Amino acid sequence: PAPRGASGAPLTGWLGTKIQCMMCGTVRAIKNTPFIDVSLALPATGSGAGFAAPASYSQAGCRLEDCIDAFMRPELVDDVECLRCTVVQRMEELEKNAEFLRQTVEHVPSEEAAELERELATTETERRRLATLPLTQDASDVAALASVPAVRSKASKQYVFSRLPSVLCFHLGRRCFDSRTGHMSKLRQHVAFPLTLSMAQFSAYGGACGGVVSLDPPAASSAGGSAVEPFRYTLSSVVVHHGSSDAGHYTTFRKLRERGASWVHVSDEQVQAASVEQVLSAQAYMLFYSELG
Repeated sequence: PAPRGASGAPLTGWLGTKIQCMMCGTVRAIKNTPFIDVSLALPATGSGAGFAAPASYSQAGCRLEDCIDAFMRPELVDDVECLRCTVVQRMEELEKNAEFLRQTVEHVPSEEAAELERELATTETERRRLATLPLTQDASDVAALASVPAVRSKASKQYVFSRLPSVLCFHLGRRCFDSRTGHMSKLRQHVAFPLTLSMAQFSAYGGACGGVVSLDPPAASSAGGSAVEPFRYTLSSVVVHHGSSDAGHYTTFRKLRERGASWVHVSDEQVQAASVEQVLSAQAYMLFYSELG
């Protein structure tokens, strides 16, 4: 991911959209959108990939990493323009036209041949120009292809974290429409979350360099003689919602920096010591992770 922004906003990161053509495999340049929190849906049981009514959710729960993985999972999109496919198709058309002109020039009078040679030169010039185009844009953004019908195909769309913030905030979507009752319902399944979270597998390194998004983690840096694994976060706060889908009360588990790894539970003006076991067994509504290192 890119380095921290100049603003220094601890919650602000960049979520990139990776679009890859299913015909030629070209990956467009990643387009980034700023975010301050990431909303995650709770995966339903059964299909393993869908999201359904409360009855289909497992009360046994799932892991935070499973929710992030579902959020990052590629989806297929129809009718997407592809610059590479458009350029390749146009260059093939130009090559066929050029070959026809070369053969025709040999069998026509010299007066007509001069006109055909000018058309052949124009065709070859256009083909050479197309061969130098950067192929990670949209076909509609390239002036040289303004009059050329864009080739459309299926594409894979996927989110990647292209810039990670200093503090990661995850919101777990616990409100769901229940088709049986016609009302909103609260999802009460437990989501297991770790004390230490690695975001390496969900991040993009180097963008779409050369049309390929590299998913190889960067080398660990050395601080004070010990290796520091990048993109690792430590749990710093857990927000819990008590009540129904329409009303309730929020409390928070907070790690105290000045007291090592000790935790407290805050409910309005009441502050009580809490154990790690209490924190990890909480029905989390929001999770805050602070960057390590």
